[in-house]
Amino acid sequence: MAVTEDQQRELELIKVGEHYDALIEKANQNNLDTIELERQKEAAIAATQQEFANQDKAAKKKKSDDDKKAADLKLKCNEYA
Repeated sequence: MAVTEDQQRELELIKVGEHYDALIEKANQNNLDTIELERQKEAAIAATQQEFANQDKAAKKKKSDDDKKAADLKLKCNEYA
């Protein structure tokens, strides 16, 4: 079981890759072309990584906004002290 967020993300990327690897293996067993599956695998991994980047960006913005609100509140409290 993944413990940290990074480990959870790595596990998710592994699962995406394994899903497509299984499809590619079945295609190979049936003598089918795998080029499109390989492209889809890369696209799925890239999309998952982009999703992680978007989550990180949103979390960073939220933290920045929260920090600013806390600083503003502290400033207001100091004005009344």
